[in-house]
Amino acid sequence: MGADLRGCYEVDDAPSAGVETLPAGLYTVKISDGEWKDTKTGGGQYLQINMTVAEGDHEGAAVIDRLNLKNPSDQVRKIARGQFAALREAVGVRDPKDVSELADVRFQVMLKVKKYETSEGEERTSNRVQRYLKRGESPAAPRQSDEDPPWGRNAPRREPPPAAAWPARAGLAQPAQDDIPF
Repeated sequence: MGADLRGCYEVDDAPSAGVETLPAGLYTVKISDGEWKDTKTGGGQYLQINMTVAEGDHEGAAVIDRLNLKNPSDQVRKIARGQFAALREAVGVRDPKDVSELADVRFQVMLKVKKYETSEGEERTSNRVQRYLKRGESPAAPRQSDEDPPWGRNAPRREPPPAAAWPARAGLAQPAQDDIPF
């Protein structure tokens, strides 16, 4: 039942401090592998996507995302499916059968830093993938989706009509022509 460890480490290797928390920002990454893991409650499984920063000052650093694709909650699954769709779009693989089909393709992730407290009461930080993007895609440009309604967040903003266009009916005052913001 043992695992042979001969030749897979150096006696003088320094202990690892764990996964490095990267500063918030945009990183070019590639997927190294992925695996299914059970949720803490045991009621579902998430796909852990292991990525590596492929360029820049933090090249080689690990980035991990967890997509809760097998969960009893419809809302949780819907969120995870949307995240996975964004990942597939960023990588350019529409219908992968295995995580290995997503590996070694460079794409971008927008990371944020999240603070949390351990069960021992220690304050720590970790990264969360905020957004997946195609390589070279600007994070400032929101994606226009066929599912976004015309009144949704990606709809163009309309300027209010000029004061002259307001009806001059009895009881309906025209907007004030001053610099007071209320």
